This record gives sequence, C-alpha cells and structure tokens, in this order.
Amino acid sequence: MIRVMLLISLGSIGSLKILPATAQNSLEWSPPNAISSNTEYAFDPTLTVDLSGTVHAFWSGRRIDHESEPTVILYSRYQVNQWVPPVDILASPDGQSAQFPRSIVDHIGRIHVFWSSPDQGPFGPLYHSWTSISTVDTARNWQIPAKIADGTYQSDVAIDPQGRLHLVYASVSDNRGICHLLSENNGDTWEPPTCLPRFSSLRDEEAEVRPRLAIDSLGQIHVVWVLDDYSPDSKLRYSGRAIYYARSTDSGVSWSDITIVDEVDGRGKYTEEQNGLQPEWPRIIIDLKDQIHIVWVGNPDMLRYHQWSNDGGVTWSSRQVAIAKPFYNGWMGLAVDNDNVLHFISPASEGIWYSQWNGFNWSPPTLVDSVGDPHYADLVVTLGNELHAVWQDNGGIFTNGAMGQIRHSMMLTAAKADEPQPLPTPLPHIQSTPTLSPTSVINQEVLDPTTAPRPMLNSVEPATAPANPVSPLLIGLLPPVILIGLIVLLRLNKLR
Repeated sequence: MIRVMLLISLGSIGSLKILPATAQNSLEWSPPNAISSNTEYAFDPTLTVDLSGTVHAFWSGRRIDHESEPTVILYSRYQVNQWVPPVDILASPDGQSAQFPRSIVDHIGRIHVFWSSPDQGPFGPLYHSWTSISTVDTARNWQIPAKIADGTYQSDVAIDPQGRLHLVYASVSDNRGICHLLSENNGDTWEPPTCLPRFSSLRDEEAEVRPRLAIDSLGQIHVVWVLDDYSPDSKLRYSGRAIYYARSTDSGVSWSDITIVDEVDGRGKYTEEQNGLQPEWPRIIIDLKDQIHIVWVGNPDMLRYHQWSNDGGVTWSSRQVAIAKPFYNGWMGLAVDNDNVLHFISPASEGIWYSQWNGFNWSPPTLVDSVGDPHYADLVVTLGNELHAVWQDNGGIFTNGAMGQIRHSMMLTAAKADEPQPLPTPLPHIQSTPTLSPTSVINQEVLDPTTAPRPMLNSVEPATAPANPVSPLLIGLLPPVILIGLIVLLRLNKLR
C-alpha cells in the first residue's frame, strides 16, 4: 500500500540526540518540502510537540488510485533535522473516513488523537485514541478507538496547568452546541459534558461548530467557535456567519455569557460583490503574559483580523488587520516563542503568508510558499525558538479535484532556545478496551476491531521475535541422552 517502513524506531528516541533544526538563517523560512507521500491525497494537518523537541504531525489521507477508500489518520515526525517516512496509524471503526485530527502530548508520555468521522454530510462521530510516545508509529499499539459523541463537527484539545485534559467539540445532532469534557486521568475516563451558552435567536438550520480552545496559567478555559448557516435561504458563499467567544473559570462547570467576535446576517441583502464576505476560521492562543489572542478571517473583506484581551477575556481590544490577504482557505496557525512574540501563518491568496506581532503592530506579511491553492495550516513552537508550519497544498502535482499534499517549512526565531528534556518513562502498554465513565460521554461506544476491521495502508507492525536457536538442538539431543541413561542403569544393575 502507500507506506514505507520507518527506518528509525521511535522506541530509540531516548538514545538519539535531538539536534536544533536548521533553516537558512534565523528569521528566514526554510524551503518548503512535502512530507506526505506522492501516491496519496493528504489534507487536514495538525501538529503537536513533546519535551524532547520532536514535532509530531498527523493528517488525513487515502491512496490516489482508490477513490472509494475511506481516509485514515497518517503520522510522521520531525526528528534529527528530518521527517521520517509517514505511516498509517488510525482508522474510524465505522468504516467511514477519519478527518479533522487534533493531537496533544500529556505529562505522562501519552500522545492523544481525536478525529471526526463524517457520516451525514460534515457531521458524524468523534473518536479518541492514545498510545505511548515510544510506540506512536505502530498501529497495533494504539488504544481501541472510543466514541466520544455522535453527530459532531470538529473538536480541539488542551492541557491545563494541573495536567488535566480538556476537550471541546461541536454537538450538532442533539442540538447542544459547543460542549466541553474534562479528564483527570489522562484520557482513561471523562467527566460528564457541560455545554456552552447559546443565543436564543439561533434559527433553524444553524449550527455551532468548529471550536478552538486555549487555557491560561490560572486554568481558565477560553473557547472560540463558528455559527454555520446551512439554510437554503442563506446568501453567503460559505456556511459560517458568526464567530463567538466564551470562557470558564471553574474547569468547565459554568461558562460566561457569549461575546460576539464578528457576525453578519447571512440572509440579508447582498450585492454580487458582497456575496461571501463573512467571518470564518477563528484560532485562539494564550501568550506568556496570559494575554488572549484571537485571529480569524473577517467580515467584510476576508482579511486576517486580530483581537486580544489583557484581563482574561472580560474586555477586548478593537480589531486590527494582521495579514491583509483575502479568501477563505481554512484553518490558520498561531504560536508564541520564548520572547513572547506572537507568530501567525495563514493560507490565503497567492500562497502561505507569515507575520509576527510585537505587542502593538503586525509586521508586513512575507510569503512562505507560493503554492497555488493552500488550505488548512498549523503552526507550533518547539524548544522555545523553532517555528514549524504545515499546510495542505491543493495544487502542485495533483489535478482533477485532488485534495493535495502536506508541506512543511521551519524557521529559527530570535528567542532563546530551550534544552531538550527527557521524555517521561513510558507506562507499560496493554492493548485494552478504554474505560469510560458511564455518564462521561454522549452515546458512548467502544468499538471492537474484530467486528470492525480497520482498512490500514501498510501499517508498521513490530517484527516477530526470532525463534530460540538453542531449542531445536536440545530437542535433537534428548533421545541419545535418554538412551545413554538407560545403558548406565542396566550396567549398574549387573554390577549388583
């Protein structure tokens, strides 16, 4: 199938020296390169990092020559200044496609992945699986996927200062809106969900979707999301018509009132030139001073806007343009380095654009990659000063509606670098059915892979242990040893 066997086992990560990544110069992006296979469609990339400085990438993909094949979750990592060949690690047990992955590394050395499995338009079940960082590249070592909820549309995950996992997701089928789950035991069980406040003025065929999550140093939870309008009466080019924000100061037990970040009336009067000018694709991040930052594609000109709060989300600045490039191209990336500089990349017209915020203003945008049709970007900082960006290139070698490939570029910032830290000692891994609290999820379901086979694409499996070469020799010697023993016993009897 697609995958090439990994040449470097992640199990040896502790013996490898993680070298600082190298770009052409500091403050200069490296030449972009593809990290997905040229025999697959690849899309929806996401990044996470661990204490050693390793960057972990996940995305959805399927083989180019298998159009009816469901997509699966693929994985690669940036280690010792290079990306290892990608492998397939997870699939939706329902036989549907696995999309919109989100990932995080916890404080005990587990890496978690959450993904959606659309079965009714964009909506479908939300799944969770995890494994030790030392076994992330082997499909059989991932926990059996557990269904978190039905009828969802995308999710996000974060860790609070106490090391607890927080998950937000869009609960569409039961009309509950954006919901939050807390796990105090590294994803083994989840507390009952609480759902964020809603506007009573929501109309039929509107849904709150695509949440993004950030947690500050006090443990306060901050969430942004999109209101989608699926009505046939909507005059917007795309579904999103509003962006909202809310926060929780008690770990998700209760939530503040909604703050409107940007909003339009999707069924108002529009001219042909105005059609499609709407708010979309919000991201949120907390900097080192606990300032909250939101970026989004804004109304009325599709430029990239920025707004921030210095008081925990109670009040907000006026919005400012961060990147003056238009068009709706999916998720954008935000990251903060050790100097508390805010870094921003966005797929837009003409390619992938980058800018940074100095606390007052945004730098003039620079072009990272001049790909023709980029979408869905993500950005992380590792070791304090290494920026790593990935995005989905819908152009390049793929044609006829192909989704594209995953591309990567990195840059060293001016911030001070951190020393790589040792990873937590991996816990003994036992493949078992995940334990879920009876009240912790909506329509929970644990799926048995024996009844729902996963269509993997050349997954890497651990090699079978070689047989003990001494055993055949011992078996072969057994008959003559017995014969000699009998002869000795007979002679002893005669001597008596």
